Amino acid sequence: MKIDTKVLEVLSTLECKDRSARITTQLDRKLYTAVNKVLEACGGKWNRKAQAHVFADIAAQERIEEVLLSGEVETSRDVGWFPTPPDVARELVEGYIRSSDRVLEPSAGDGALVSALMVHQPCLVYAIERDEHRRKALESRFGHCSLFTILTQDQAPILDFMCYRGPIEPFDAVIMNPPFTRVGTGNHLDHVQHAHGMLRAEGILRAILPVSVRFRLDKRHVAFRKWAGEHDGTFENLPEDAFRKSGTLVSTCILSLRGSR
Repeated sequence: MKIDTKVLEVLSTLECKDRSARITTQLDRKLYTAVNKVLEACGGKWNRKAQAHVFADIAAQERIEEVLLSGEVETSRDVGWFPTPPDVARELVEGYIRSSDRVLEPSAGDGALVSALMVHQPCLVYAIERDEHRRKALESRFGHCSLFTILTQDQAPILDFMCYRGPIEPFDAVIMNPPFTRVGTGNHLDHVQHAHGMLRAEGILRAILPVSVRFRLDKRHVAFRKWAGEHDGTFENLPEDAFRKSGTLVSTCILSLRGSR
């Protein structure tokens, strides 16, 4: 997302200290909303006590400098990413994962599904996250736990899940909320099919998808539903406002698949 010049001007005046960035000028509502949107996209979260936006994984001044130099920032909408609400994360996980399972989370985001896996059914979680700042936040939040690993390939973090070649030993489960738009070399349909290829026979894949996958009549969606049916695929609609808190009213569903026999 290209950043408006007025927003850049405000960003250049922020009072940055350690991991916090404070707006020091009086802004009208429209301009404040635009500045807040950019700060959140950068990884800053409003902290009432600090009266500032606080960054979990990087010095505020360093992150703001990156944005001022480039004049743009990648928002969640740009990559079709919307954080999974805790109740949806629990529904995706509970009753489907065993403590001995090796589980892949191929688009970990801010860790909502990782948290559900670690809290509700501790298991060995392998995660991928393309965004550097969210990935660092994940490592800060879960890196101390021996049951959590950020997947790498050729000793570097995997930035495009579609380029991941997969493990030597297939995963027991895949839990995912893939990007709903094209990211890297694929979108949500590609991500699901690619992840399924890394699942052991009789393993379980649970994915959050836009509900439109259930009725779109273009060749690609028809073929996807046929493929899903060949793997015992079932669809379950989520409440229409399930992702309201994440900033979208897109209707969603859960697809459950079994690994190839």
